[in-house]
Amino acid sequence: MFNKKTSKRLTVNRKLVSGLMLAITGLICGSIQAELPPQAYVKLKAESEEYLKIRVTHVGPKRPQKHGPTYYTVQAKVLSVSRSKAGLRRGETIHFESFIQTVESGVPGATWLPEIKRKWTGRVYLNGFSEEEKTASSMTLKNVFELSAHSQSYEPGPLSRRLYSRETPTDEELQEYRRLNR
Repeated sequence: MFNKKTSKRLTVNRKLVSGLMLAITGLICGSIQAELPPQAYVKLKAESEEYLKIRVTHVGPKRPQKHGPTYYTVQAKVLSVSRSKAGLRRGETIHFESFIQTVESGVPGATWLPEIKRKWTGRVYLNGFSEEEKTASSMTLKNVFELSAHSQSYEPGPLSRRLYSRETPTDEELQEYRRLNR
């Protein structure tokens, strides 16, 4: 029924179709980010040790890495306490570390955090460090915390969302920042 020429053509067509499907699958998988399901964020928020309304009083210098996120420290004043395992009270000063990741970096992961600026006001979910972690990293500051719900740790107030938060910077913006701050 099939001759040798037709059989060879079908084999070539199958290989072409397989190659195209592989290329399309690679393109689709390359653009997907690894995001936690919404219920995971709900659980992280519910299990966070600290749920506070804060106003950022100081944003420390950014520490750019060759690859990956750029870290910076945040100092904030506690405006109100909804939940606190550490016994925080209104008026106390806290510190935590945040980071920004450029959009173009292509690093898969959860949704990126906004860059927080001085005077930012809103609610934040935090966890404290264990005594072993504090000793290992030689932390000397009191009231040092880490973000507990990753990219969903911040809930900006209406004004802060518009005025004191920035979307993730582009590579060009980050390079310009690094050039100016050498």
